Amino acid sequence: MEDILAKVENGTLDAWEGTGNAFTVQIKSKCVSVQNEFEENLSSTLPLEDFRKALEAWKRLLQMNRPSGPC
Repeated sequence: MEDILAKVENGTLDAWEGTGNAFTVQIKSKCVSVQNEFEENLSSTLPLEDFRKALEAWKRLLQMNRPSGPC
């Protein structure tokens, strides 16, 4: 995803769109739209830089060394 963000920012790609299990993400040069495919009122559009920061925070969360097993 970081590579896609960089390509859209530098103009290599005009835009990018992808759909997963529940969300569609559309990346343009200045903003990112995240559309919930089941609940329209849970969709959002935000500046590209804010999306990048959220993506980096999510990546850090996933990389945390947490013990496995029940919570």
